Amino acid sequence: MIKREDNQMSILDSWIDLTSRNEFLKTVEEIIDWKPLEQILEACYDHTDGRKGFPPLKLFKMSLLQRWYTLSDGDVLKETKDRLSFMSFTGFGLNDSLPDDTTLVKFRNRLREHQVETQLFESVMVQLEQRHMKIKKGTIIDATLVASKNTPPTKEKDSKDPDARWTKKGGKPHFGYKVHIAEDRDTELIRNFTLTPANTHECHVFEELLMGDEKIVYADKGYASEENNNVLADRNITNRIMRKKPREHQMTFRIRTLNHRISRIRSKIERKNGELKLWHGLKRMIYTGIDRCFTHVMMTIMAVNLKRSVKLVEA
Repeated sequence: MIKREDNQMSILDSWIDLTSRNEFLKTVEEIIDWKPLEQILEACYDHTDGRKGFPPLKLFKMSLLQRWYTLSDGDVLKETKDRLSFMSFTGFGLNDSLPDDTTLVKFRNRLREHQVETQLFESVMVQLEQRHMKIKKGTIIDATLVASKNTPPTKEKDSKDPDARWTKKGGKPHFGYKVHIAEDRDTELIRNFTLTPANTHECHVFEELLMGDEKIVYADKGYASEENNNVLADRNITNRIMRKKPREHQMTFRIRTLNHRISRIRSKIERKNGELKLWHGLKRMIYTGIDRCFTHVMMTIMAVNLKRSVKLVEA
């Protein structure tokens, strides 16, 4: 596909850029250098032949708008056409034609085919962490359940999502996926994440979430295991995984006190889980299949990190 060249900015487009008053989007533009992301995106396209297509960076920015404002493919196209701030952020002009919702679907498929989701996420995180220059003192690890797009009525019924699985939480059955995140204790940025079927135990992905530069790790009792204790000890990371009650013994006052202190810090990540679900549409998946859901989760977490970064800049 040949890249569609950007039109030269007209006087009216310059006026749009000056008068669009979405300060949040303007701050994001100041925080992020889009060139490294554009290079990753451009590598997914063949510009030597085929019909002209839309610049992938514009499609990527539209995908971010979707996650910030919980918009469908059709809705983000309408809003980009109607809102000056959206038009300015994505780089479209008044005389430019906009993509259709099929183009956005193909764009996401291309990201998965070229397996660049992790590259995009890491590129953004490098910039955010360089900007905030925080010493990596601690990481909080947790997991949250996300319902499948299609939940069968019973376990015996076939599901339309082949990768989702059943599990139980609080005695209630859940069908879907589990998002595992590692959040920086101080900046509250999500530094790492992974997606698994809902029946995957937290212990199995604990080491995968570690960044290696943290000095201390906080987690709830679901991560308590001898293997995880050894992982932290080998890396010289202070262990703040909440302790389980010993079998056939009462929990000592020391352990209860330690768990209480850990819980006060670890509980901060619950706000992040709530934000992902309540404000950015991660309560239920909007796609089927773990690969498509992973792209959805990646864009959502990236959007939430950028939103958090704007607050850090304002502070």
